[in-house]
Amino acid sequence: MKSRMYRMFVGFICLTSFTVPFSAAASASSEAYAHPRLGKHLHELTMGLNPCVLFLGTHGASAISHNCGRTWSRIPALNGIDAMEATMSPNGRIIGVAGHVGARMSFNGGATWKNVSRTLPANDVHGFGFDLKNPQRLVAYVNGRGVYESRDGGSHWTALAPLPGANPMAMMAMPMGDIMVQGNRIMFPSMAMGIYVSMDDGKTWQIEDTHVIGMNLHASPDNSRQFVLSGMPETGMFVSADGGHTWKNYPLPLGALVAGPISENTLYAAGYDNLRPYLWRSGDDGHTWKRVALPWTGTW
Repeated sequence: MKSRMYRMFVGFICLTSFTVPFSAAASASSEAYAHPRLGKHLHELTMGLNPCVLFLGTHGASAISHNCGRTWSRIPALNGIDAMEATMSPNGRIIGVAGHVGARMSFNGGATWKNVSRTLPANDVHGFGFDLKNPQRLVAYVNGRGVYESRDGGSHWTALAPLPGANPMAMMAMPMGDIMVQGNRIMFPSMAMGIYVSMDDGKTWQIEDTHVIGMNLHASPDNSRQFVLSGMPETGMFVSADGGHTWKNYPLPLGALVAGPISENTLYAAGYDNLRPYLWRSGDDGHTWKRVALPWTGTW
């Protein structure tokens, strides 16, 4: 799904000039790392406070790494489950994923998973997130139905106010991505309209930062006011250090599609180089990058 959207997005938006230089020329390690075969569509990359614990989601499978991406373990319970969005708690124990077949949550680092979307009006969940301070509070955008909130871990859902300008039939206008839930504030991106923001628990909405484009929105696990937005290859990534009031545009390494949150100045990006998947790491907030993983057999 997302890969088709990437192609449709080409030519839709003019790439803004980047404000920070970077070095994408870095050699891969000589060690042949082992990785899972995950399918064709890369969707998500996120981590907790420990910058060596990474979650990677694709259209049909997901995997987790506990050693900075050197080796990966597939998550059997998520085989065939689309991970369009993923959020990880700072301690790495709570993970939420969502996509075309609903939303799942794990409270033990990915060992077991619970379906938290059974009572939503449909399973096509294009946006999802939970409050990091209260993981029983969930917010989901159901394609064509609107935004819903649960206060009891997904047992019951309540519709929130309609989104301004949201058009489920216009692919570039529909909300898509990770939903940030911080107290009374809810925010999530669309692919072309900017960022939807509510300051009153979803009673009213406004569109902000129309120049900020992406699908993967993450808060830093050690700084809740620092956000990273990525997911559109033509725009790189956007970083905010003031809770989303202002943003800076940074490039990603050549071929990278998605970036995870920044933790202790460490940032990961994943994507393709000559149609082969790679993982990059930055130790200086994305100014310079080093390729830390060799491509695994097959494609994501």
